[in-house]
Amino acid sequence: MTVSNFFIKIYIYLCTKGDAIRASGLSTPEKIKRIDNIKYNDSQLLDIYYPKDTNTPLPTIISIHGGGWVYGNKDDYQFFCMDLATKGFTVINFNYHLAPEFTYPTQLIDCLDLFKFIENNHQKYFIDLNNLFLIGDSAGAQMAHQLTVICTSKEYRDIMNIGCSSLQFKALGLNCGIYSLEMANTNPFIKAMLSPYLGWETKKYGRQLYPLYYQNNNFPPSFVFTSKNDFFKNYQKPLLDKLKENNTEHCFKIYGEKEKKIVGHVFHVDIKTAIGQKANNDQINFFKSKITAKD
Repeated sequence: MTVSNFFIKIYIYLCTKGDAIRASGLSTPEKIKRIDNIKYNDSQLLDIYYPKDTNTPLPTIISIHGGGWVYGNKDDYQFFCMDLATKGFTVINFNYHLAPEFTYPTQLIDCLDLFKFIENNHQKYFIDLNNLFLIGDSAGAQMAHQLTVICTSKEYRDIMNIGCSSLQFKALGLNCGIYSLEMANTNPFIKAMLSPYLGWETKKYGRQLYPLYYQNNNFPPSFVFTSKNDFFKNYQKPLLDKLKENNTEHCFKIYGEKEKKIVGHVFHVDIKTAIGQKANNDQINFFKSKITAKD
């Protein structure tokens, strides 16, 4: 067994245990309608959540789950996403192929398939195409960022050559992520995380691994956060520098700095904690400030 495979097994074990604790005692909120296991491409499924009294399209959040590109599914994020739906949104929670069985850029192509499904089925599921928001945490934040650069930079879109979406996002939520893939070459931990996804020889991808370089002023307003004990906390600067360089509206927060207890990676997905709710509400309020009223 390679060091990378051993690391993956330990990582998945710890994540599985943590997710079970986080979900303990939670159930579908009484006021939420959920539609589960909708096929959005040949092999992947999504769930959709919205308030039960919904009869018109709602501002819509698409959530890309984390898990180091090797772990996770929509079931792990169902309660987090349904909690967002209680705040007045339609929320889309979906699976994508996982590494190492499926490698880059399969996961990005899945996301583009999802975007296409949304374009074609928005009326059926109370999705407001004029008020779309994209969030992701950890690996999901990295993917959300890269996908948005694909959709907002023609130069980078041509480099990636995997297609694009016509969806336009009013704002992004980039949470506990890493946005500079080339950092894998300088940090052994990050390289171990990325190797099942990208492989050990990343040079073959060339400029594809530099989405930050192509991020321009078409990039949407962004709410970016991390936490005091997040192992990706010190990797936010490249993204923040690019947002500032392009005068892109953004808000950046580090949560838990005054907390005595540990506030770690993707802390916000635990909706039973006050600090998790605080982060989610702050991000939701940022999104609500970007909603375009219906005529």
